[in-house]
Amino acid sequence: MSQLLSVRGLCVDLHQQGQCSRVLDDVSFDIAPGETLALVGESGCGKSMTAQALMRILPEPTARIAAGSILLGGRDLAREPERRLRSLRGAEIGMIFQEPMSALNPVLTIGEQMVEAIRAHRDVSRKQAMDESEKVLTAVHIADARAKLSEYPHRLSGGMRQRVMIAMALAGRPRLMVADEPTTALDVTVQAQILRLLREARDRTGMGMLLITHNLGVVAEIADRVAVMYAGRIVETGSVQDVLLNPAHPYTRGLLKATPRFDPSAADEPPAMLYEIPGMVPPPHRRGAWCVFADRCDHATDACRDAVPPLQTHRASPTHRVACTLNTVAA
Repeated sequence: MSQLLSVRGLCVDLHQQGQCSRVLDDVSFDIAPGETLALVGESGCGKSMTAQALMRILPEPTARIAAGSILLGGRDLAREPERRLRSLRGAEIGMIFQEPMSALNPVLTIGEQMVEAIRAHRDVSRKQAMDESEKVLTAVHIADARAKLSEYPHRLSGGMRQRVMIAMALAGRPRLMVADEPTTALDVTVQAQILRLLREARDRTGMGMLLITHNLGVVAEIADRVAVMYAGRIVETGSVQDVLLNPAHPYTRGLLKATPRFDPSAADEPPAMLYEIPGMVPPPHRRGAWCVFADRCDHATDACRDAVPPLQTHRASPTHRVACTLNTVAA
């Protein structure tokens, strides 16, 4: 299958207080048309930094791409000039930001913001853009969409604002959608609605999607493949079945053990303590040329601290890859 997006060897450096630290290290993945790749991991692992690198909205010069390529439709976004990137953002690659209240302009109506986004990439009149805005809002199941165009963001609920963000991203008809924690801070009912909207949009348009989340339940609901990120590196990748049902990396196993599960047979019993991975994600300046998870891993050996383990094919599945010295892999 031809790939829509191919990221190879992506590295991002962070320059702060005279120090240079690598926050993304040799990140590689592909996304095919109509496919959803979920990027998962704890806070501070580099998920949102990856999204910003793809969109080329890193806070330069503090953070900048140091190496690697981001191939989308034959263009390397890592090397495109800013002028060209402005025409690609929204039209070729769209983004749903994590917090809609801060992403939407509080002093402009929903209609003004959507019209501006549409006319930035398409040669249409203001009336045509307003009609298109109404159509897209209706497509994300916002009732009385025409009236909502005259509302300001603060007058809408959190779930409604997130729908607006999805509609604005879809209005540009992008081939690739980057959704950065689109269900954060939403209750489970609204979360299910948002996931259904994203799935409908993907299936209707055939766009590829990078879904950034820390919620493994969301991954099981919508993703086709999973990439597990830890401290700026991808440590395991494969199909949803590969990773969630047969996790090979100790970090992935820890994430799954830390996921709350409801057991109806134990509903009357006191809740059990959730598993917690000991320690914390190391800051960028403390990451070196070894397995960065070794200090938190119960199975670490001296070999884990000798070199960075490469992503290699796991013996159980040709689509399953893991970066761990403890797993038997096939070349």
